[in-house]
Formats: sequence, structure tokens, C-alpha cells
Amino acid sequence: MTGKPGSRISIFERFYAGLEYELVDLVYSDTPLRARVPDWPLNLPTFRCRSRTSIQRPATKSSSPAA
Repeated sequence: MTGKPGSRISIFERFYAGLEYELVDLVYSDTPLRARVPDWPLNLPTFRCRSRTSIQRPATKSSSPAA
């Protein structure tokens, strides 16, 4: 994200009609972080989530008495 120094951006949740609300305000500093924009890509790492079927649940003990 890039914004002008001193600018403000509001982020809203609008998933449910009539129930929107403000999540956060992003406020850019009056002084820039860098003198110029980097010449390399600013990509965030990819987050990989395991599927629900691959999550291993701990084994539970049986409630029936052993014979």
C-alpha cells in the first residue's frame, strides 16, 4: 500500500447488509519511511492453510471399561 504523507484511510467490513462497521483507520506518517520507492518487488509471503481433513486430532480414550 502506498499513501500520501499525512493521509488517512478507513477500512470497513461490509459483508452483511446493514451491519457494516469500521475495522481500522490507517494513518500515514507525515515523514516518509524511505527517500524513494524500492526497485524490488514488495510481495508478502504466501500463506498456505492445511485442509480440514489433514488436521490430525488427538486420540481420545474410550469410556467403556477394558475387559
